[in-house]
Amino acid sequence: MPEWPEIQDFASDVFVPFMQFIGAVVFCFAPMIALTIYALVGSNGDSTWLGWATTTAMVAGCAYFPMAFTAVAMADSVVAVNPMVVIPSIMKVLGQYLLTLVVLAAILLVRWLLNHFLEIILPIPVLPTIITSLPELYLLVVGTRILGLLYRNNKDQLGWYTA
Repeated sequence: MPEWPEIQDFASDVFVPFMQFIGAVVFCFAPMIALTIYALVGSNGDSTWLGWATTTAMVAGCAYFPMAFTAVAMADSVVAVNPMVVIPSIMKVLGQYLLTLVVLAAILLVRWLLNHFLEIILPIPVLPTIITSLPELYLLVVGTRILGLLYRNNKDQLGWYTA
């Protein structure tokens, strides 16, 4: 078995990657967040279009996020969420990316169903969360592995690193 990675510097090994992840999430879901804030604060009752707009922004963010997350991980910079990088990359591998999105959506559905039904079966407040934590971590690793395989199999087409 390989050794656990050592944390040499907390800032560069933990904090910076976490902030890159948060930056990618905020960028991808900023339209949905802005529309939700507008609906809560400034809509003045004229919100017939807000439900559809917020849902559309959420779906677009969910479709954009996996490729943006992969780009940030590969470039080691939050600048990689740039639509001029991500959207052409999605279009270059559209079929495989759509299949990846379907698999990732299925993983999220399994995680939700696992949580939902375990809370019904075991109505003890903390126990379902404790029981589902390990399978959820595994499914998270599977999702990131799928994104890594998508990149590895298409790195020449994506052209992120041309030397």
